[in-house]
Amino acid sequence: MSEEKIGAILSRLKLTPETSLGTQTKEREFDSIWLERNIEKYPIYFTGSEKAKQEIEKKIVASKEPFVITKKQAENGYKILALSPAAAYGLIDGDDAKVVAGVFSYLQEEIRPKLGCYPKKFLITLKEICERLYIEKSGQNYKFILRALRTVSGCAIIQTDFFETRTKKGEKSRILSEKELRILRSVKITKKDRLTNKGLKNKEYFVEIELEDWMIQNLENYYATKIDKEIYFLKLDSQRSRRLHTYLSAYNYKKEAEIKTQEITEILWIMDKETDKRKRSITRAIEPLVKVGFLEDYIFGWNEIRFVFAKVRQRRLPIKPEDKARVDSITLKILEVLGDIHSERL
Repeated sequence: MSEEKIGAILSRLKLTPETSLGTQTKEREFDSIWLERNIEKYPIYFTGSEKAKQEIEKKIVASKEPFVITKKQAENGYKILALSPAAAYGLIDGDDAKVVAGVFSYLQEEIRPKLGCYPKKFLITLKEICERLYIEKSGQNYKFILRALRTVSGCAIIQTDFFETRTKKGEKSRILSEKELRILRSVKITKKDRLTNKGLKNKEYFVEIELEDWMIQNLENYYATKIDKEIYFLKLDSQRSRRLHTYLSAYNYKKEAEIKTQEITEILWIMDKETDKRKRSITRAIEPLVKVGFLEDYIFGWNEIRFVFAKVRQRRLPIKPEDKARVDSITLKILEVLGDIHSERL
């Protein structure tokens, strides 16, 4: 049916049709995963050089105080965001973020559909994580995954008025009052015997992961942003490029987005003091996103960067019961006008 005919029908019903999607591209759920929105918005994952990371970790150990990432002026003083990593594992980096994304993809694509909700605890094999990261199943990679998960679960995020959550679908977000948050509450490693096709026993390694309540609330109530798995896991090698892809995905519901350069340098932990060096570091993070087709172009302004997306993602919003009833009513009226009531199910 043509858009003109649909528009005429809606006009007779005194309703306004939505604008055409135009360049918007619909994406299947399977091709993307949802990540918790708060983690994307702030520089929780370190993506600077290994030397800079070690220097910061030494300062944390020496001071025995959380490392302040950012401080913003508020009505009653300052809003502070800091990290307090476990002494054994140090700061969370971009590779740790990749492992977390792989685990979340399993949670969202396998566990959530089966249970109908996000569980407090769930099990995942190390083999499954390797498959989702598109890496070889090997002892070395198992160790890498376990260290990443322990690093993430061991790091506390100290915050005042930065993080938000939602308790019901469609409701506005609210500021979290808890001062200390974690991405993962706990990680435990277990071994189980598994019979092979030849009847031989084989050890299989499982990870039991416990989620934080605020993380479950945000995921359950659609307070999250979708990223492209193929780009994130397969096409991007740079920690900073992956981090920038995740960050920009929250803006990918329109053709262009202007973001302050300071925000980009902060999210990517770019510490160069000279403007030219900062610009080169940012450019190195952006160029792979152009190469893989996520960005069409980017333009540096006076104090902001304009990002032009190659595709515009359609926003998927939860439908309230009263809205669904209204949509059903409109659908029936359209079908009655068309004389095609039998197509209601379609």
